[in-house]
Amino acid sequence: MKKIFCTVLAAVLMLSVFTACSQKPENQPSAESGSTVNFGLQFTYDAAYADYNGSVVSAFESLCDAVVNFESNVRMNMYLYDNVMRLFYTSFPLNVLVKDIKVSEDNSGVELTYLYDKEIHTNAVNEFSAKVLQMKEECLQDSDSKEAYIIKAYHYVASHINISDDATIMLYDTVMKGEGSSYSYSSLFEYLLLQNGIPAYHVIADGENGGGWGVAQFEMGGFLYFADVMSEYYANGGEQLTCFGMTTQEIAKDALSKPQYTDQTGAKEATDVTFDFCRACTAWEIKDNKLLVTNNDGIVIKYAL
Repeated sequence: MKKIFCTVLAAVLMLSVFTACSQKPENQPSAESGSTVNFGLQFTYDAAYADYNGSVVSAFESLCDAVVNFESNVRMNMYLYDNVMRLFYTSFPLNVLVKDIKVSEDNSGVELTYLYDKEIHTNAVNEFSAKVLQMKEECLQDSDSKEAYIIKAYHYVASHINISDDATIMLYDTVMKGEGSSYSYSSLFEYLLLQNGIPAYHVIADGENGGGWGVAQFEMGGFLYFADVMSEYYANGGEQLTCFGMTTQEIAKDALSKPQYTDQTGAKEATDVTFDFCRACTAWEIKDNKLLVTNNDGIVIKYAL
């Protein structure tokens, strides 16, 4: 079954989230473009950390901005260091371009070194940004509401990303190569939501035989839902919505248990059953700001967005 992942692998993935040494991206950036930064994305972070205070968020944004601009030093209050690093390694995909982060000798901030020279680094930043913005633009087309955008973002990732042979693949390489694991499928869906101001949470659950599996949790219409993006790809090539808008009970029926956030706290309960009609989805479309889902019996269910 698709959810049988090695428990050791899941532990490695969790460790890599918080390590101070980035996993080198598989997709080696080139130096074909110029050295002018053209980064059009927001510095967003996992909604599981929404209670972090403004000082932490500001320091996180300064660190991200430094990476985008190939800067070597960032001033930072060291009392904030642990929380800033947690945001950086859980929520900023370009952390993979950083070779090392060290606390400066006078404890006034951190010093960064990078994997590549400035020209190659800047090209990687620009290309990543351009690809994500293109994805976002496609999801925004004919989307009259954030609800429609969420559904289109889910469908985009489920239908455009292929399965990677590398179960440890990071979000950066998923964007650049168009392939991923359950973790990076979910991460890309979450990232697209966060880029449009929609709260999203990265969730790691126990799958069959205790292996790990990545799912997303998101807010829509005042309720929390789960989305198992990679399972949608497995089930139907990502063309339907059978794993969209799931409850905690529904993911449990799909052999996923003990869902938790990247801070290792239990994921909030998702109890709203609005989208249970999607489990039998055989066709769908968004028309006149309504979601129209055709079920196994040929009945069309309408949901106002």
